[in-house]
Amino acid sequence: MERFLKRTARIVNGQIGGKSGCGLRVGAVRRIDEWTATADVFGCNGVLVQRYTADRHTGEIRRVL
Repeated sequence: MERFLKRTARIVNGQIGGKSGCGLRVGAVRRIDEWTATADVFGCNGVLVQRYTADRHTGEIRRVL
């Protein structure tokens, strides 16, 4: 599960790389259950900007917020 969380953080970091005009950064990557994790993306002022959900079974990462 630890590898899954680290991989999710790397992928989300790559997705926001081109949009980091305001210094977007991956904050917390949390495990929801055995098959799901969420990654929060924060702006330069510390406000939650985006949230991604990763599904371990399908390999899909979706932007939810």
